[in-house]
Amino acid sequence: MKTDFLGVQVEMITCEGLIDKVVEFAFSAKHRMITYFNADCSNIAFQDTDYRRILNSLDIVYADGMSVVWGSRFLGRGVPERVNILDFSEKIFNRLAAEKIKAYFLGSSEKIVYGVVEKLKTKFPSINIAGFHHGYFTALEEENIIAEINRLKPDILFVCMGVPKQEKWAFEHLKNLEVGLCWVTGSGMFDNFSGFKSSAPRWMGKVGLEWFYRLASEPRRLWKRYLIGNPFFIYRLMKYKIRGLSSGRTPEASVRSD
Repeated sequence: MKTDFLGVQVEMITCEGLIDKVVEFAFSAKHRMITYFNADCSNIAFQDTDYRRILNSLDIVYADGMSVVWGSRFLGRGVPERVNILDFSEKIFNRLAAEKIKAYFLGSSEKIVYGVVEKLKTKFPSINIAGFHHGYFTALEEENIIAEINRLKPDILFVCMGVPKQEKWAFEHLKNLEVGLCWVTGSGMFDNFSGFKSSAPRWMGKVGLEWFYRLASEPRRLWKRYLIGNPFFIYRLMKYKIRGLSSGRTPEASVRSD
């Protein structure tokens, strides 16, 4: 089931439910795609209609931030819980290893994606990693990367290139990729598993303070996203609540008119 959240259809799913869906999509018909959604994604989707259109075309868009969970409850739509890959990484990668699901990792810098692969191999020795490549590639390299992915035919392609580039790239090339599932996981997963950045303690994520931890860690890079983006997100949420949709206007129409 999906629920509208500020013009984006968000899946009402739990961590366990997403793990089951990931395995199902990996083994099912090709060209499935899922991604995450948080307050920053919502702000970007508000301004970028192509990105919003792509989100609303995907198989699953899940709430990986407490802001969306709390916001959905405020709007009376009730997304059940935060679904963040860092919270269930042990379960998902153990499941992928047990099911012998083949994975390919694409994105971030060469050092980071290599670190991701090495850490996963160490922590989950039986995991099947078909290949990997950094995300800073040229048009010529892109052709070679797609050819390599299609030759290896991974069940899951993990993509991390930053919002909204990663979603746009994956959606554009999805039909030409020999993969069961394209899972856009974002920089948090790659950074954490590579060991180059630390993630917020789990309790901070559960109480909605992960943004504060990240801001304190990288204030120059993230101050605008959080100190400007968070109030803007709250403003939009309040405006959406006050308006309601009792007038019969669709969520998409309400978003476009702002």
